[in-house]
Amino acid sequence: MYAIVPAVDGMPQIGQRNLHSGISISGTEAVVWCDGEPEEGWRVLTEEEYREEVKRITGAYPVEPETAPEPETVEQKLSRLEQQNLILMDALADLYEEILTLKEGAEE
Repeated sequence: MYAIVPAVDGMPQIGQRNLHSGISISGTEAVVWCDGEPEEGWRVLTEEEYREEVKRITGAYPVEPETAPEPETVEQKLSRLEQQNLILMDALADLYEEILTLKEGAEE
């Protein structure tokens, strides 16, 4: 739900609702994106009105919250670590070859 809600010292007064985004308009109002149903006296906004209001206040459109990535399974983590290990071993082998080449050049 998008709305303009009362605020106290710029802090939105939305009760126990989950707040996704809130921006102070003044000491007594804030524009919010939160869960739940509106309370009496709240000015409900469409998503477009909300985006335009945020742009008016901040100069930029709101950024959508990122969704948390799916947690890795044990198999995925093991596979990722094995791949990283192979990359590191390859880099170490290349470095060792370079050191041997430099060492041979210094002995001549």
